[in-house]
Amino acid sequence: MRRMKLCLCLLFLLSLGCGTDPVLDSDDDGLSDNQELLLGTDPLNPDSDGDGLRDSEDPTPALRAPEARLLMTLTGSAPLFDGSNWNATLTATITNQKGASASPALTSNTLKGTAEVTPFDGEDGTFTATVSAKEDQVARIEVRATHPDYPLTVSTIVLYFIKPENQLPRAGLNPFPYDGLGGIFGKLRVFAVDGNTAYSEGLTPVGIEGAYVLVQLTEDPARKWEAFTGPEAYVDFEDPDLKGPVNVTVAFPRHRPYSAIGAQASHICLPLTPFDPIPGAPDNDSGSLSGTILGFDGSTGLPPFPPSNANTFSLAIVQVGLKNVNLASLSMGSVLEWGDFETVTCGSGGGILDCIPPNMVLFTANGPGDFKIAELPPGEYLVSALAGEAESVLDALKNPYDLTINPRAMGFAEITVEPGQEISGLEIPLTVDLAAQKATGDGVFTVAMGEFPTDPITGQALANGLLLPVADTGPLGFIWADINSAYNHPGFANPLTIAYPSSQQASVQELGIEFFDMTVGLAGRKAYLGADPPGISTCIIRNRTPGTLLDMNSWDSWLAVPQGIAPPPPAPFKPTKCPAGTTLPDPPGSCIFAKEIPDHYWPLDWRDPASLLDPARTIAWHPVAQPRFADTYAVRIGYLTPAPWGLVPGYSIGGPTSHKLWETVVDGHIFSFTLPELPADIYTDATGKPVELLRNPIPSLGFANAAYRYGEATLEVEFNAYLMGDGKPYDFNDNFLLEDLNLSSHSVSQDSYLFELAK
Repeated sequence: MRRMKLCLCLLFLLSLGCGTDPVLDSDDDGLSDNQELLLGTDPLNPDSDGDGLRDSEDPTPALRAPEARLLMTLTGSAPLFDGSNWNATLTATITNQKGASASPALTSNTLKGTAEVTPFDGEDGTFTATVSAKEDQVARIEVRATHPDYPLTVSTIVLYFIKPENQLPRAGLNPFPYDGLGGIFGKLRVFAVDGNTAYSEGLTPVGIEGAYVLVQLTEDPARKWEAFTGPEAYVDFEDPDLKGPVNVTVAFPRHRPYSAIGAQASHICLPLTPFDPIPGAPDNDSGSLSGTILGFDGSTGLPPFPPSNANTFSLAIVQVGLKNVNLASLSMGSVLEWGDFETVTCGSGGGILDCIPPNMVLFTANGPGDFKIAELPPGEYLVSALAGEAESVLDALKNPYDLTINPRAMGFAEITVEPGQEISGLEIPLTVDLAAQKATGDGVFTVAMGEFPTDPITGQALANGLLLPVADTGPLGFIWADINSAYNHPGFANPLTIAYPSSQQASVQELGIEFFDMTVGLAGRKAYLGADPPGISTCIIRNRTPGTLLDMNSWDSWLAVPQGIAPPPPAPFKPTKCPAGTTLPDPPGSCIFAKEIPDHYWPLDWRDPASLLDPARTIAWHPVAQPRFADTYAVRIGYLTPAPWGLVPGYSIGGPTSHKLWETVVDGHIFSFTLPELPADIYTDATGKPVELLRNPIPSLGFANAAYRYGEATLEVEFNAYLMGDGKPYDFNDNFLLEDLNLSSHSVSQDSYLFELAK
């Protein structure tokens, strides 16, 4: 699990002034003018919604009327190839609340090749179209339904026109259909595939032509073979001296390289995923999304939420399905995202709106606010809203693991993100009643939690526990279903109760979503000034029958935290208080602004001068052996972007965010390797000038509103250890899919720290 970002400043919501007298009640309705501004009612009208009840006696004084909408479902037949052309049938079923017909329109956007579509025709809201193409391709087809009485409804479907003989495997070592084909004895085939299409059974992998492939003998990395993938997206190597184990690396411009260390498989398929968008960068590589949530007021048929007050906050967290993300890298930092941290100015004068993450929607009687999610890579996404009531906000100021959101409802929408474009005005109706599911036991589990592993730094058990139920949608990624921090509160007792959204809900079935439940338990270190530091162990239990007790309460449920050797980990360091007048501590982390200095960890931007990557580029760690030896490891190199300052001196709004530059998967018998040198002309700037891959592209040393600061040469090494074999036999060299790290791991542990590149 990685970095927690929390809206700690919600607790200031009712204490921030709005320029009004807090006790003045102009319309004598029992609510002060200040309260009415918060609730969204009229301070000059004692019955704002005209229902005959005074605003102070009305449970929904600013009730929003339900909005009529069109609903659309798309289905497509499997494309067939007749020897010269592809043909498929697309069907759209459109319904509405008035029985009126809708007018559909069709557009096509292809990832490869070309596609043509015929105009729609049909009756009773069902329309059909013929899709045809001449070339192998992946076609994204968009249908727009318009009607004068309804908002525009847009839906998309992806059809794959790929011949069986050109079908690429999913990312892994000897993946199907190459499972059982053995090791490397003079021959090796390496595939390079688009990481956005390679990790899920519901997706068809798309190959990358022109990817650089490097093969090295594991025991003698100087013995190497190099080539570039052709139109079929693979390279065949043949040499009598080519024998396993080998280290295989693929690289491609604007994508992070991926390495498999110690492989003995004759067929290896590795993913190439684009680098994360750089926060605030003016580019057209990513898109954005904005909109609002419907149903807090009961307009979608669910019980209405109480408007936020001084003790409880009704809110929704909006997210897109997380793709190509390892469960070990997920935490609440993946739930609450700030986006462009440079422009966050919490407490600068704009009040609470400065301090709410843009993907959080707070419900007041004035109605819900808007949400925005920026820097989304192009593609298809499931957008979800997890709505509930937040508690323990005051406690979360010091320990973000204390925040609890009691889920009450969820809502979903599907979108297509195009590069350089913003989807605006998206409305997500809350249609899944989680509270009702809990009352009936539908999708409900009980979880026993405890017996956390020992932290190798402190010698004490990891201090914090968190339940983060994850619903896996397959091609559309992971979504959160709950945030349960009961372990960290007085009176904690096993078992805990959690609920997953039901795939049988009508609104879920309309989208064609099938949820795969994965209950993730997290054990982590003490918080550091409002942020969760690295050092985490997770337990993952999947696909059990509702009502089953999920046992995470034994020492063998949790994998010990890994310990790095090279680059050298930083020595523990306790900073001093910053002298008066200090704005930017130099060096970063040398002093802090808080009244009390924690003694259980070091600042999250402290970089030990002795923590250098050696000239040989050695990566090494101690083997993880509790409760048994780890089956495999993943090592990731990346950079950090900081969280902004909170409203309390010295505290941040969450912790830094990790961005990956290089990924590796390592056989469980290997505990060190040399990071390969890549050709200088693979990674270049806009002018074609070579750019160093291992660098922080957005150094933050000069940002005064950043709680942590990082230089261009400051990077992070992240060690992950896995216990495999939960639901699928594990063999690193045969039928091992990289997605198994999520779908077939029982326990995952992780630690990371900063290191510096040599000058």
